[in-house]
Amino acid sequence: MNRQPVTSRSWGVRWGAAWVAAAFLALAGCAREDAPGDDTPSGRDVHADTLRPPVIFDNDMDFDDAAALAHLARLHKAGQIDLRLVTVTSAGAGLPGRAIRHTRCLLEQWGLGDVPVADSRRVGVNAFPDVLRLTFEQVLTDVTPGCTASEEPSTMPAEQALINALVESERPVTLIATGPLTNVAGAIELRAAQGGDSLAPRVSHVFVVGGALRVPGGLCCGLETTFDQTQTFNPWADPAAAQATLDHFLLTDIVMVGADASNHVPIRADYIARLDAGATTPEAQFVRDLVNHPVITSAVTSGLPIFWWDPLATVAATTLDVVDYELVRIAIVQSGPSSGRTLEVGAHQGGRLVRFGISANQALFEDSFLNGLNMPIP
Repeated sequence: MNRQPVTSRSWGVRWGAAWVAAAFLALAGCAREDAPGDDTPSGRDVHADTLRPPVIFDNDMDFDDAAALAHLARLHKAGQIDLRLVTVTSAGAGLPGRAIRHTRCLLEQWGLGDVPVADSRRVGVNAFPDVLRLTFEQVLTDVTPGCTASEEPSTMPAEQALINALVESERPVTLIATGPLTNVAGAIELRAAQGGDSLAPRVSHVFVVGGALRVPGGLCCGLETTFDQTQTFNPWADPAAAQATLDHFLLTDIVMVGADASNHVPIRADYIARLDAGATTPEAQFVRDLVNHPVITSAVTSGLPIFWWDPLATVAATTLDVVDYELVRIAIVQSGPSSGRTLEVGAHQGGRLVRFGISANQALFEDSFLNGLNMPIP
């Protein structure tokens, strides 16, 4: 096993097949409410902190974000990582209020109600189409029956929670961002306004979901006539935030896991069957139930493009050789038909060197994802 900890029920029928097809056409990408403050103990095991790499998960609570969170939650419980904070952005697929509710529901369900959760209601430049947001909202509602978690905003906004968690950490943190980078850019901006030092030295790696380099990007749901399909949803939603994040973490290892890599990890019927037979933990059973939702299974059986977008990033952050990378200088196009495109540029054109995922090992991903979801607790 090549695992290595990070270091340095019916709803689908009701909405109809057309809605399902639109939802998956081109998408590329109650827990404790108060996040840790500078002077607030987080309740973590200090000894365990010295052994487990600290991780922050920033997401927009799409169906695949939920699957990625399940993976991280199990690794946390198994002592492989220290999940310090989960932040939720309103700039992506999740609906304000509902997205943090789903996050709280899931962490409570998995016995991780002590993991801090924070959200922000700040939006990006471009809003995700309603058909996508409503589709994934219903999927997550259906797979969290009986949840009574609050939809109220966190008492501390995500931007400040991110700052505090980074400042508190004794060691550099791995930041995994699977939605638009609005929260991360907001934290950078807020930190500067407060007169604080750069957050960059406090982060060892940034894993970003989004981008397309040598494959088509693609938006959907009425956006095709305005944009040229070179971009994926996450950087398109907030191009300025994506660029600000790349610019800020100049001395940090930035990894982009976009369509070039995720195209190699489709959600397959055979793998759903494998989850059906082999899900032994609450986290694995949640992912099993998630991919057996009628919306997901309809997309899979219809041959629509639906992938393990966000789980690929969490597996790549914790497992060797799942994604193949090239060092590429990237700039984010800020406006026009290509807005949000991850554009390869020359050194004289600026940009930021990133490790860009160009391929992925499907078999290794599938094995590592399921093994991580089923990892025993010491």
